[in-house]
Amino acid sequence: MIKIGIVGITGKVGTIVAQIVENDDQLELAGGISSKSTDADLENVARNSDVLIDFSLPISSMRAVEVAQKFELPFVCGTTGLSEVDFQKLNEFSKKIPIIYASNFSIAVHLMAKLLKQCEIILRDYDITIIDKHHKSKKDAPSGTSIFLSKQLNRKAQMLSVRSGNIPAEMVCDFCGDDDMLTISHRSFGRTVFAKGAIACAKWIIGKKAGIYSMEDFIGKEC
Repeated sequence: MIKIGIVGITGKVGTIVAQIVENDDQLELAGGISSKSTDADLENVARNSDVLIDFSLPISSMRAVEVAQKFELPFVCGTTGLSEVDFQKLNEFSKKIPIIYASNFSIAVHLMAKLLKQCEIILRDYDITIIDKHHKSKKDAPSGTSIFLSKQLNRKAQMLSVRSGNIPAEMVCDFCGDDDMLTISHRSFGRTVFAKGAIACAKWIIGKKAGIYSMEDFIGKEC
């Protein structure tokens, strides 16, 4: 039985993670932390967990990974909007514990990234545009996923963000030539795909050596 602690348990993804954990015979919910929780609450959850899954805000993530290191726990982080300083902290903590970070835990999105690399090589003269569409309450723009996808390319892509209503998350990449256009897109039908991906990574990262891992590492082992 794997005991999972959730940072951001009252959030939109954290709530789904908790529901999946409670219905998985291999998992046990050790507890969760919300924005109203104290440092003592966080340490109490960590003390009873085998791994922490984090879908919160940057400031909460940095406190959580510090506590994960204290209790020598693997850390699964899906919080977006992290600064360069935050990523430096993750790298520093990863010297002592295994950490997997992804701005998007959908396996399909990471396969999309591989396709973009191939298209860029072949469509050398095409302009590239990345559009990320999300609900209006999403705080970061461009999204962490669109930044991730852009970093897979050697050429600069035009970045556009749409925040409107309660539209489903969608990533669109257009390769625009003089005579035609190729579009590669990914649409999630809800947040369950991200929760399932994070839980799969939580199961996978237990027992790994200290270090910073990515979804590419996970996919390489699982696919």
